[in-house]
Amino acid sequence: MKALVVLLGGLVLWAQMHLLQELIEAAREDNHARLKTLLAGGMPGLKGRDGAAVWGQDFLFAVESAQTATVSIDHQPPLAMRRVEGTNYWYSLATLRLGTTHNYNYFADGKSPGAYDVAGYNPDSYPLPGVRKGTLSAMRTHTSGVYPGMTANYWVYVNTGADTANGAPLMVWQDGESIVGNNDLLRLRLQIVTDNLVHKKLIPPMVHVLIQPGNGGEATGTRMRSVQYDTVSDRYSKYLLEEILPEVEKSHRLRRDAYSRAIGGASSGAICAWNAAWYRPDQFSRVLSHIGSYSGIQWKPEQQLDGGYIVPYKIRREPKKNIRF
Repeated sequence: MKALVVLLGGLVLWAQMHLLQELIEAAREDNHARLKTLLAGGMPGLKGRDGAAVWGQDFLFAVESAQTATVSIDHQPPLAMRRVEGTNYWYSLATLRLGTTHNYNYFADGKSPGAYDVAGYNPDSYPLPGVRKGTLSAMRTHTSGVYPGMTANYWVYVNTGADTANGAPLMVWQDGESIVGNNDLLRLRLQIVTDNLVHKKLIPPMVHVLIQPGNGGEATGTRMRSVQYDTVSDRYSKYLLEEILPEVEKSHRLRRDAYSRAIGGASSGAICAWNAAWYRPDQFSRVLSHIGSYSGIQWKPEQQLDGGYIVPYKIRREPKKNIRF
């Protein structure tokens, strides 16, 4: 009977364990059957050049490769990785310092798919006791008129307590597919962090629109990310304000004042966020910019379109706008 109680207790603990904890414990125990399930099905985002999962000081590095893989952490000599039996996944578990960002680089057959960084997350990036989780919508797909021939997916995440009947604050996130579901655990941890901050009353509960770059349209190939994000014009803000947000408001009423509306992104998504606010400061007065691509990626003089390098000059030359950046 005692053995049965211990066994059942262990099963309950396993069931309550967070997905990332479960993944790291499986790696610690070299549980290849569980790793195969979690890597291939539960955390598919771990197979690329930026595959890393973090829980406390435990950093799990994982990559998919047909050849033997190694990983270099913080520019140190490459470490051997173990292959998950029956798969092309390789993994290595390390204990690293918190409060900083760590660089890592995978190698396979002497080649690297590219270096990447992973954060040592702070306490607000983990589920806290008593915090109510928000709700994530199913994926929605929009066909655009502003970008003819383009379709794009988006999701809506709503923090518990958001006043969607009278009007809630709004946050728009570019590259939203990277912060949906399990992918979010490997990136911003947007849902965990904002729910924690709402619980602590450090931010108001709000509506988050997580929007993916479109496909189709006039771009060479099918991806419209650069055309949408790097073009210095009011086109993307028009797309949001005339097409996406009216769809969101069919189920979630949003506040109208720019002070209650923010927009953010990384790299090309960051300059995209800036342009949306610059051209429509009456709608967005807060911008979150990570490693913004303020360069000439979509410089098209034949269309009289400046590149992103023009942004600091526009800020100095044109009338001041009410934007917190």
